[in-house]
Amino acid sequence: MTQVAEARMKVKYGAEPPQLSPQALLTCNYMNEGCEGGWPHFNVFLGENGSFVSEECAPYKASTKDDTCGNYKKCEPVSKVKKSYLVGGGWGATTEKKMMKELLRNGPMNGDFQAPSMFSIYKEGIFSEKGLIDVHNKANAKVSDSILDKDFINQVAELKLDSIFDAQVSSSTDDKNTHKSDEKVKEDLEKHHHKSKMAQKGSKKKSNQYSDISLNDKGISWMDMNHSVVIVGWGKDDKTDTRYWIVRNSYGPKWGMDGDFLVKRGNNDFGMEVE
Repeated sequence: MTQVAEARMKVKYGAEPPQLSPQALLTCNYMNEGCEGGWPHFNVFLGENGSFVSEECAPYKASTKDDTCGNYKKCEPVSKVKKSYLVGGGWGATTEKKMMKELLRNGPMNGDFQAPSMFSIYKEGIFSEKGLIDVHNKANAKVSDSILDKDFINQVAELKLDSIFDAQVSSSTDDKNTHKSDEKVKEDLEKHHHKSKMAQKGSKKKSNQYSDISLNDKGISWMDMNHSVVIVGWGKDDKTDTRYWIVRNSYGPKWGMDGDFLVKRGNNDFGMEVE
């Protein structure tokens, strides 16, 4: 959340902003659970009704153990949020178009999505729900290229897709029990793919036409999210004609593409276009 605030100040004022303290948010925001989790909009509420302090005064510790908000009572406020809002006006009301306009006008924004269990080993490429299905279908064929690093093909047998598919992938089809497991995986994947296709029904567009259909328009009232990120931009892969979001993760610069990843845009993959 502090990265979003810093980036938006830079866009608005055209100058380098002060580095804000995430430690003070982790320790002092009673609406969240510190290092155990929480929601970025609660940090926005704190910045709107209170203020942010500098990293210099409240340096990051990567822990809240034995840390109290009283440790930062002498820190001077360096910025605050003028107005908090959800893009589109409410949960499920945003669209691809509205998110693009928000990025263009005001800069990066916070987002939440449903990170699958293999998300941590992402290396490069466009992350998509269909890509996960394709990886499963091609894993036993020793695919030479995929949306994840090549070592993923060798690891896929040990990974659980329970975050999305509630199924387990196996690389062996010789054993009878394994074969049954594979059939269950295939069934679950097909069900998930069918749901995705139903959600898209009646809204197919060319890749250069942006979606202005919200979750509310599709009759979806809730989605489970488990990871917060910062959406910083968008683009399109000319080779595959695939639109994508450019997203900043919180795992550091050694993860993914210098700390960033790409996720398919325009179809709410992993709930990226929810809030």
